[in-house]
Amino acid sequence: MRISQLWPGFAVVCLITAAGCGGGGSSPAPAAPTATPTTAPATPTPSPGPLQIAYTSNFGASSAATAAPAAIAFQAETQTVSVTASQSNNSSGYLAAANTACGTNVTVSPATSTTGSFTITAVGAVPVSAACQVVFTGATGTTTVPVAASVPAPGGVVIQWVANASYATQAAPITPLPGPVNLIGTTSTFGVVLVISESHYLGTLNAPTLSAGCGTNLSAPTVATQGNIASPQVGQQQVYYSLSAPSSATAFALGTCTVSATDNQATPSTGTIGVSLTTTSGGIQ
Repeated sequence: MRISQLWPGFAVVCLITAAGCGGGGSSPAPAAPTATPTTAPATPTPSPGPLQIAYTSNFGASSAATAAPAAIAFQAETQTVSVTASQSNNSSGYLAAANTACGTNVTVSPATSTTGSFTITAVGAVPVSAACQVVFTGATGTTTVPVAASVPAPGGVVIQWVANASYATQAAPITPLPGPVNLIGTTSTFGVVLVISESHYLGTLNAPTLSAGCGTNLSAPTVATQGNIASPQVGQQQVYYSLSAPSSATAFALGTCTVSATDNQATPSTGTIGVSLTTTSGGIQ
């Protein structure tokens, strides 16, 4: 007897069951597609800009930031220039050095700087070559600062004088007299102000000293203020001392008494001026 004849719906039910549930005859579900990672494009590193130099000095010179700074003209040894190097997109810092034409007359410090700050100093006491330059290096490129051919040798100590009467009564600026000191009376009323100076020199000057020929006819020089005496030039040291004769002084002629002053260079320079004293004629010079 056939089953389909006994249970007419049985075979259909079994086929449906075998397809939906049946032991091992079904196919697996398809796998989800794998996502491909997306890489962001690299950000380009910006190129460094032009290297610019700005500077200010302790003697009045300056330059705004520029790729072609003006030359630095030192007037005396020990003068300094403060430099700022700048460059956009510079993360590596800056270098600076004086070239060989500067010799030992110009120094730069520090040799490297992350901030771009440097100091140029006039060290030597002799003129430098016109080819002297300070070279600054940035992340790319260089900028040079010329140094004018003038880190001059000091000019030597010079002693001049201004009579007390002029010092007290004349309007500024009074130009000191270069000749011998002429004292025409005793006491400070008839005294003078010694003007001791040296061009292209900013170091110290020693106090003036009297020669043996002055004896006790001059009082020891004492420090004085500038008052209305002409101001020193840039790059020049200038100091002042009062000089007078005590009331007990005896008149003496020019040639027996001198006043000298010395600077403090490695090879010192000395200036000397003669003094005469007249005590028999009155009047204030």
